[in-house]
Amino acid sequence: MGNLKIATRLYGGFAALVAVLVVMAALALAQMASINASTKTIIDDWLPGVEAANAISTAVANLRVFEMQHVINASEAGMAETEKSMAVAQTNLDAARKAYEAAISSDEERKLYQTFSDGWAEYMKVHERVLGSSQRNSKAIARVVLEGESKKLYDASSGVLAQLIQFNHQGSEASA
Repeated sequence: MGNLKIATRLYGGFAALVAVLVVMAALALAQMASINASTKTIIDDWLPGVEAANAISTAVANLRVFEMQHVINASEAGMAETEKSMAVAQTNLDAARKAYEAAISSDEERKLYQTFSDGWAEYMKVHERVLGSSQRNSKAIARVVLEGESKKLYDASSGVLAQLIQFNHQGSEASA
């Protein structure tokens, strides 16, 4: 290399530098493609599930609050207003459940969701009993059911929802 002209050495040095930069750029692009694929998986597969599960959880909690308000409320007008709020909460719950069902991506998730659905169906049967007692102004009976059987079913359903949310969070973290 000592016999080469300085211009030839400079060209060789710049060519080596350009070759190193090209290799680095190719490696960076490959890494960016991998990051893009992970991001796409999170956005397309896991984020809709997280959002929908959280929406279900919120709607379930709202419905429970309105149910309690109905039992506490003594006036016909107040109970009617609470029933309207319950209808809105139920509509929101139905929409969130439909969105979640479309986002289910594995058999394990489907089993968890089915567990929630079965428990929620039982809860809604008890909900109708609570609401019926409350509408007939049998508030003491409604409170006993609300604080007993209804609470157990609500807690169980909420627990499964927490598992669904956790499942989707873990899936998104694993994809990152």
